[in-house]
Amino acid sequence: MLIRLLILISATAVVPSMAGEGGVSRVVMVLLRGAGAEQWGVSGNPGAVTPRMDRMARDAVLLTDFHTEPLAGPALVAVLTGEEPRRSGVWADGGGRHLFGGGVRTLAEAAREAGVVTAWVGTWGLGDAAPCRPQDHGFVRVCTHGGAVPGSIGDAWENGLEDAWWLVDGRRERRKGRLAAACFAEAQDFIGRHVEKPFLCVVSPPEAPMSEVDGMVGDLWNHVSGLGLGRSTLLVVTALTATGSGGVEQEGKKGGKEEVEFGGGRRGRRGEAWQGGHLVPCLWRWPDGVRAGTREGALASVMELAPTVAEAAGWKWLGGGSLAKLLRGGASEGPRPFLVVEAQDVPVPQRWRRTALLMPGWALVNGDALYDLKSDPGQRMSVSERWPERVKEMNGLYDRWWRETGGIEAKLVRLRCGGEEAVVLSAADWYSRGERLERPEDIERGRPGEGAWLVEVEEAGVMLVTLRRRPAGVAGGIADETVPAVTARLRAGTVDEVMTIPANAESVTFKVKLPAGAGSVQGWWQGKDGRSWGAGFVEIRREPPPPPPTPPVVPVPVPSAPEPAVPPPVVPAEGAGGEN
Repeated sequence: MLIRLLILISATAVVPSMAGEGGVSRVVMVLLRGAGAEQWGVSGNPGAVTPRMDRMARDAVLLTDFHTEPLAGPALVAVLTGEEPRRSGVWADGGGRHLFGGGVRTLAEAAREAGVVTAWVGTWGLGDAAPCRPQDHGFVRVCTHGGAVPGSIGDAWENGLEDAWWLVDGRRERRKGRLAAACFAEAQDFIGRHVEKPFLCVVSPPEAPMSEVDGMVGDLWNHVSGLGLGRSTLLVVTALTATGSGGVEQEGKKGGKEEVEFGGGRRGRRGEAWQGGHLVPCLWRWPDGVRAGTREGALASVMELAPTVAEAAGWKWLGGGSLAKLLRGGASEGPRPFLVVEAQDVPVPQRWRRTALLMPGWALVNGDALYDLKSDPGQRMSVSERWPERVKEMNGLYDRWWRETGGIEAKLVRLRCGGEEAVVLSAADWYSRGERLERPEDIERGRPGEGAWLVEVEEAGVMLVTLRRRPAGVAGGIADETVPAVTARLRAGTVDEVMTIPANAESVTFKVKLPAGAGSVQGWWQGKDGRSWGAGFVEIRREPPPPPPTPPVVPVPVPSAPEPAVPPPVVPAEGAGGEN
């Protein structure tokens, strides 16, 4: 403790700037969830309880026409890559269309190339196995939970929002307290251990009451400032997803918290194409780089975060989209003449499905409903009949965008297996066209979800493929009153086998030979009536090589004892013993 205190004192006294070309050497990004524009006091809602972020906005630039994606997975990919999330093959929050397999350079990779220490803290949701994890995309320190949300089927079994299990650099560790608070505590710890190094710390806590989040963000920035890092740190605070209700918290009549509608709010909520489903504030605190205390109404999106941060920190970045000039006051418009946001939570993308095309002052929703956002920010009345040429123009822009981002349905992400390490996969990363298993209660209630794991076998060989109904270590047999299964079925590559489930078995293991390369693995539990349910968990490991043969025991010859030496005969000396 004393050593740690001395480090903090010395760091506060003298901290080398190490500033990049843009004037900052450290970056803290806070990506909230369920925090749409109506949840922030700076957006004009008198009922919002965000006093600390409201005060922080006085020293920052606040983007007021800033948009995320309606779904969390595509939004996060847009943040990381600065690209349309469709180009990375991510357009949904599950069913395999959420897996981020790489192939597109990320902000964390750009930071590492510049010698910067990187950390991801919080909810990920883009896949729990290689090549989809945070550590596969440039983050060195990783503290997260499994699955898309806490307590989902990919998370630790029955994980909650209190005293939850985390994956810390791949190891299970428990963190005390509420999950969101633990995220910010972990971020503070990371920053405190890297005061003399340039760093990128991305914090993405699970959804929590906005009044609590406001305090956590304020405490985080106070921690940065207290270490003497305020002048060299770029702080970005925004949201990956908007609110689920369009309301804000207030004290309920019978005590506790309840949500109420904000009368000046916008139409739509998370997952929808109207403004309430994707409009979020974005706060930039950039010392010597922004016009503090200003509001900027230019059209912008989460795709501009990575290129702007890279320019501020002097990291090499290919491509445009930076907001740096806008934030400094040298531009009046964002880098994009139009923007498309969509909620394509389906197996194959569909034209204009829950989609909005945005231009400054205009929004075209689902291809036919046009809104004048200057006179009707709440999108209460379509003006398509009054502006047919505008509708035609914006449909043309969408057609061009659709062609340029097409073909993603054929870009399948495969999870690596068949190497030296065993790989454990859950139904969270199924490739599925039907009903999915999303939470442990789906397993317990016998919900008949079904899906396959698309895999890339690193090296051909014999694999032991173990199917489970629950994760290893969680008690409970495969077959019970909710799942009266009698057999297990495995389809892996060209193998299709059925095995009788032993009484009270918690798992069944198949031995199969898999070729190297692309393939799939799928398991089912089958009842007497022929119905089947998807196996929610699988472990794939190489069969250990047989021990080397024991060499035959060759008897070691024992040398015979040497013959005893025979003493020579005694010859009497001459004259000795003669007659007298």
